[in-house]
Amino acid sequence: MENVLPISSMSDFNQVARMSETLSGYTEKHISEDGMIKEDYIETEYFFKNDRWQASFFSDIPQFNGTITHIQKAIHFDFLQPLLNLEAKYIVYNKIFSGEWSINNVVANQDVELRRVREFLQAKYPQLISFLELSVEQVSVEWIKWLDNGVRKTIAVPSEQAKLAKGAKYPHKTQLVLFLPNICRWLRTYLDERDEWDEWEKDCWDVRKLTAYGIHYNKTALCYYMHFEVIRNKEARECTKAYLKRRLMGDGFAWNTAKCISTICRPFSIWLLIWSHHGKISVIWKDGILIVISNGLTSILQTVRKIITPIQNSIKTGH
Repeated sequence: MENVLPISSMSDFNQVARMSETLSGYTEKHISEDGMIKEDYIETEYFFKNDRWQASFFSDIPQFNGTITHIQKAIHFDFLQPLLNLEAKYIVYNKIFSGEWSINNVVANQDVELRRVREFLQAKYPQLISFLELSVEQVSVEWIKWLDNGVRKTIAVPSEQAKLAKGAKYPHKTQLVLFLPNICRWLRTYLDERDEWDEWEKDCWDVRKLTAYGIHYNKTALCYYMHFEVIRNKEARECTKAYLKRRLMGDGFAWNTAKCISTICRPFSIWLLIWSHHGKISVIWKDGILIVISNGLTSILQTVRKIITPIQNSIKTGH
């Protein structure tokens, strides 16, 4: 097949150009003994041209040096459609250089997950050109059915050891189940072209675009993003964003503190869905306020109040 990227509109052209430009180099970070950071941009065609990214290539980049144990492994991009391959590279590149994914995890886990996604798309969407064409809701259902058909487990049951070590008590969806829907969400997030003054409206915040508001962050750390996409309920998501924005703007929270709160809110929202599904609680959103009715479980209601009350009070009072 000829390696030609399909471009049907100016929007497609801009997105392809943006992804191609991103993959045309990377930033090296050199941290001196006194904590000063020096950044050097290195131009390279390695990421754009190669469909195998060797872990050993990253070992020569200062911020990854000494962190890679799977040095002989590689990340594979084997999608038949060139644009799908480019989009997959763009996502993995952003995840790696933002510090959200380690090289060890990518070559051991995400590489396998990408292969499963390719197999699924070849079976169910052989004519698909771009991940942006997929409906997240529809493909999520089809993806789970395909995995359940003898491909991979979709539900993980915590072992007794996991229950003790991590507090994991209930069966939950595997990371593979979430991977394809997340690919679609991540790509839309990364290609969001709204300027920095609209950063608060996005479902993924990049702290580097919030410095105009006086928000500071540790430049030696690689984790620039705060994700809200996985909070499925829109009102819950907007409520959480409004609370964290006010605290960040009002000097109440540092960026790392807000990130910690956001990571708590994500499993908390899932926890609410699980308990409501099992009839333990009733969850109602009214005018941006969460109303939780406990069906005879006082301890659950107390836990909900402890977590959600500060957030709702902050939104009501503006503090």
